[in-house]
Amino acid sequence: MKNLFILLCLIVSQNLFSQEISRTVTKELDTLVLVKGSTLKPIKVGYISYKDSAIWVDTTISILKKRVVVPPQPPTTGSTVNFSFVQIPITNPDIISPDRGAQQWNNGSARIPNPTESQPIGVENSLDVYYRKQWTEFEGATQGSYTWAMFDGLIKDAINKGQKLSFGIMTVTPGSEQGHASYGGAKSSYPLWLHTLMQSAVANERDFLIDDMWIPNYNSTHYLAGLRVLHGAIRNHLLTTSYTPTTGPNAGKSILFANVIGQIDIRGYGSWGEWHSCSDVGNWSSYPTGRVPTVATFKSIIDAHTQVFDKWPLVAMIAGFNGTPNSIQCFHPYAEVAYYLATATNAWGKVGWRKDQ
Repeated sequence: MKNLFILLCLIVSQNLFSQEISRTVTKELDTLVLVKGSTLKPIKVGYISYKDSAIWVDTTISILKKRVVVPPQPPTTGSTVNFSFVQIPITNPDIISPDRGAQQWNNGSARIPNPTESQPIGVENSLDVYYRKQWTEFEGATQGSYTWAMFDGLIKDAINKGQKLSFGIMTVTPGSEQGHASYGGAKSSYPLWLHTLMQSAVANERDFLIDDMWIPNYNSTHYLAGLRVLHGAIRNHLLTTSYTPTTGPNAGKSILFANVIGQIDIRGYGSWGEWHSCSDVGNWSSYPTGRVPTVATFKSIIDAHTQVFDKWPLVAMIAGFNGTPNSIQCFHPYAEVAYYLATATNAWGKVGWRKDQ
């Protein structure tokens, strides 16, 4: 039987000495059996068998005694120790780990080495690519007038390069990024039809201008319903659209768009969808009368992601977890919202978090 190289880390509570000992045992073997006594039946885990955490070092592993390594003990309370980090080199495989390593961000030029047969060193691609796009890049001036050319292009490019694609949707985008709509003498990241509906409400329920940019009334039923419908259209598109590349690592394979998606952001509120108003409204207290986002509004925005994008991992913006009044003035002050977000799940699993920086 082929020998296996096993690195076994044990926290051993020895009855003989009544103390905990941390041990690392290294041995080439087929099966390592750790027993407390001959009358106890071992519990087998893969190729490793053990009784429980209370064992002794008997003849079963006596040949390994010289290889036991006891790590340094932690410092005593009140003592001072030097603490430093060792930089992980960019060539370390952990840097390019899928779904948790470095991402190619918003079509950036940086590449993380990931050499394969089809992508040798020098022309390699990151395993993950990320984009955040405006609502107006998915839907035109009239409701339901979706255009998929931009989104499809991103997904196809990721398939061609053997990447996973993650994305987020912004509804307020300060600055001069491409993709804005223009109406009423100002730019907007959400479509004209939605603006028109919000403007049809009474004054304190309308969207509003900050400098040259439209800010949605997040409490508006039109806004919340429209965001959910947009997500549903994207979900359906991902589940019904495929692409067969002619080159690259997936050449000749029919790839469903849904299988290319890595993570989806929970955005829908604040500047760039980052869950803060620092670059548009400013301080939380600066919202116009009647348009301060409510707890119910934030929960609806979260639900519009978890209940619609149910098949993919979701990540929330770190500012959403703020719940302390008077902490960061452009973050929401609701502890109830922070808890709701921190415990949110979809059919895929628990919601994670990300920080745009």
